Amino acid sequence: FNVCPLRREALQLVYRPATSDHRQTLFVPIISSQACTGCGLCEGACILEEAAIKVLPLQLVKGGNA
Repeated sequence: FNVCPLRREALQLVYRPATSDHRQTLFVPIISSQACTGCGLCEGACILEEAAIKVLPLQLVKGGNA
């Protein structure tokens, strides 16, 4: 979230309070396809062993020919 040059426009963290199913509060990342430039900084900065976000070409995501 913090590396996104367009945070709060392209990438937002939505607060999800704890429920009976989940004991932890979650901050769920929401990506705006209208604002995201596809720079990939979020994918590169992800702290997980395998990034939780994958930046792909828009045509591929929409199911068109790349």
